[in-house]
Amino acid sequence: MPITYSLHKIDREDQFSFCANAYSRFKFGDAAVAEQFGTTLAKGFIDEHLADKLIEQQLVVISSPYAFIPTATFVMKDYFVFYLNHWLADKGYPVVQEAKVHRTITYKEDYGALSAEERIRLIGNDQFHIDKDFLTDKVLLFLDDIRITGSHERMILKMAEQYQLVNTMYLLYFAELTNKEIHPSIENTLNYHQVKTIFDLKQ
Repeated sequence: MPITYSLHKIDREDQFSFCANAYSRFKFGDAAVAEQFGTTLAKGFIDEHLADKLIEQQLVVISSPYAFIPTATFVMKDYFVFYLNHWLADKGYPVVQEAKVHRTITYKEDYGALSAEERIRLIGNDQFHIDKDFLTDKVLLFLDDIRITGSHERMILKMAEQYQLVNTMYLLYFAELTNKEIHPSIENTLNYHQVKTIFDLKQ
């Protein structure tokens, strides 16, 4: 079974343990916020899962799947890797490798506004692919910015089953919706909390 780690838990609609405005800027490409998020996620993950362990296998970081245009998570991943690599090197461990999940997207809807059922229906038609041979005998760190319904996670696990991956796997998130009474559209609330268009990034 994969191990899930999230730095922040969302259990209220009106209060977050991270800056909602910063998250909005992050989703619209603010690299300074991506650096902050990636660094704090790496620190939290190290403290929770790596600091007291002997690392005997190569670590591979895998950002959230995309087709052509890298996501905000991809930028956050760079800073996550930067901090983690410094920690690993300081401990005498090999630095991480990286891999990509290739994705064929079959929909154009605004995913962040959809219900859990709608998300599963849409994403269930997508195809996810990865280089299984490259991953042999390595520990996989799947990285994403937020977990709302777990639909993306289920597709990652479905892909792992299809490719018969037996690796140790971590599913890492900057934030996770833990209160199932909150509608999944909270994702769009966060996405557009401050930034409605790219022109709002000047604020």
